[in-house]
Amino acid sequence: MVRGFLLDPPPVQRPVIALRRAQLDDHIPACWPRDPVLRDTLAKLDWDALLARRPGWSWDSSSGELVCENGRLLALSSVRSSENAPGRTGIILRRPSWGCDICEPRLDCLRAERIIASKHVELSVPSPVADQARARLTLLRSAARRPAAFAAVTAEAGPCAVADALFLPAASRQVFRALFSGGSLRVEVGLPPPPPPHPRLVAVDVADRQRRRKTWAQNVAR
Repeated sequence: MVRGFLLDPPPVQRPVIALRRAQLDDHIPACWPRDPVLRDTLAKLDWDALLARRPGWSWDSSSGELVCENGRLLALSSVRSSENAPGRTGIILRRPSWGCDICEPRLDCLRAERIIASKHVELSVPSPVADQARARLTLLRSAARRPAAFAAVTAEAGPCAVADALFLPAASRQVFRALFSGGSLRVEVGLPPPPPPHPRLVAVDVADRQRRRKTWAQNVAR
């Protein structure tokens, strides 16, 4: 202990401990896939075993994204069409283009000098989970490529402008059935955190310290 003290003596001034503040990943676009069904499908995997050989990596169960040791987010990109081992199929998680350009250890991590190069990871997972993820990715991408079913009907501006009724009810019902057949609706409500508890030995205000009668609003709140 004495030798260690001599080699690395403590500073004269006590260091100021800065609180850790979470930083958002600005390189993740707003349309980055965060599908709740896909997130729940990937939650079935044993991520502790999958990331055993990747120290510092973690799985964010709330968003369904993989977090590298440098805090960069990777989302599921594709699933292999065939098994790489009996009962195992490879899935690929990646970052968007230019997603690693400001990361300092990117050259040691990617070993690529192209700025546009981004990190991607392939993991071998059970085939049933991979099949579910592949089917969900196919459904999401086919819905994104589907052309718009409705077009706005515009009329010339003016106080007496009238647009003829061109809406097709039967075609609308057919489009509705085609869009929502076999679909699923998921609603997530995020509740605010509860207020911090008030100290037991400190009054809220002077009225609370004097134990005055509560006001109407205070009684309603109580």
